[in-house]
Amino acid sequence: MPAWMKWQKQFLPERFERFARVMFNKQDADAGIEALKNWYAKIGAPVTLSEGQIPEIDIPMLVDKLFAVAGMWGATQLYTKDMIRTVLQNAL
Repeated sequence: MPAWMKWQKQFLPERFERFARVMFNKQDADAGIEALKNWYAKIGAPVTLSEGQIPEIDIPMLVDKLFAVAGMWGATQLYTKDMIRTVLQNAL
């Protein structure tokens, strides 16, 4: 989720700034995302794909599957294959 948040904040910066303030008492979106990553690590949740035992070689398959899900939601304009690939690469 942090990799998606870093990508999405460019479109809704005020929403992610509010998230940072309300959830973690941080003043900007990046600090809030970092605090979320730290909280995930604290509770033992994987923060990256590699921490979740998902190898980089699986990214093309994941892109196809996630794009299909985006199609079921009618969200392929926002969730293009390139966007999904970028987020997954950033989540390694």
